[in-house]
Amino acid sequence: MSVPAVFVRDLGVPGQGDGIVRPSAMHFDRVHGELLVADPGHNRIVIFSAAGAFRFAFGLGDSITSPLDLVTDPDGSIYVLGSSQAGRVLQRFDFDGLALERFSIPATLAGKNVTLTHLACDDRGRLYGLDDRGARILDITNGWRVVCDLSPQLADDTTSVSGLGQLVWDRGEFLLPVSTSGFVMRYDTGGRFLGAVGHGGSKPGALAFPVAVQRTEQGNYLVLDKNRFCIVCYSPEGRFLGEFGGKGLSPGWFINPSLLALNGPESAVVGQIFSNRIQIVELPDFVRTNVVGAASINPEPNADIGSDGVASGAVYSSPRRSSTSPYRPTFPGAHTGLRTLVRISSEAST
Repeated sequence: MSVPAVFVRDLGVPGQGDGIVRPSAMHFDRVHGELLVADPGHNRIVIFSAAGAFRFAFGLGDSITSPLDLVTDPDGSIYVLGSSQAGRVLQRFDFDGLALERFSIPATLAGKNVTLTHLACDDRGRLYGLDDRGARILDITNGWRVVCDLSPQLADDTTSVSGLGQLVWDRGEFLLPVSTSGFVMRYDTGGRFLGAVGHGGSKPGALAFPVAVQRTEQGNYLVLDKNRFCIVCYSPEGRFLGEFGGKGLSPGWFINPSLLALNGPESAVVGQIFSNRIQIVELPDFVRTNVVGAASINPEPNADIGSDGVASGAVYSSPRRSSTSPYRPTFPGAHTGLRTLVRISSEAST
């Protein structure tokens, strides 16, 4: 079953000329209920509420010239992987964007060159990294220990910087799309291969170039296919449930999407470099009910979109909810404890 995506809203930064440019990474902090977006165009991290209201942004300074990926730990620390004149940089920031620890990335491990491309963090705060060139997952917290070797499950042509997608840790498992092969690999935290989700192809239910994956509360897999411009959905057992989205410029449609996050049980966030667009869209009924072909009310690709981001004729339960996480301030030095006294005007108006 293939359906359009129900558009909820676009994400943006208040003020003209200050929008996100070439979004390169996106992460939803489930503990604090916030969405973090890496903005290479302004060399900063932009933070939104779960509903998509702008909260806060902080610059990355001179040590990082462009952010590549980011993740948070349960305590609210923000880890940013970026590029610099000297190579890859891994920096930890506090909840308010104050630069803290800087990690030394090894050039080689076990005789293989290291090219760190993605980050993940488990529920205990242990930080992991994807070594794309070495085709392995590394435990950064425990001295860059090799957690698992990915090469037995990969074809020879996938062990390159472009072959692997976004690394995700979810409920005791690593999820990793293999873009050039058309499936998602699953590993436990001990490095044991648990199987794959999806298969390569260009027809509904297949994966042409998967780049990101998320898992819902029910355990369903949502896989973002960059080349098919949609999100392909599978049950916990790997059964195809349906897909939503499609190629287009109208709200709820995508052009080579590359970023995916789940900001709640009813919606997802999809980002793309084209038009620097980040959209919140509703999850179809077949994702929430695990029933193939479950009815969803979806607008036509050219349906009129109101000021609230709702397509005319579309009826659904909105995922816009207030977050219970602490307020982030908009001024430097607010890590001194004043953040709980600050209210973001843009959030109060939503």
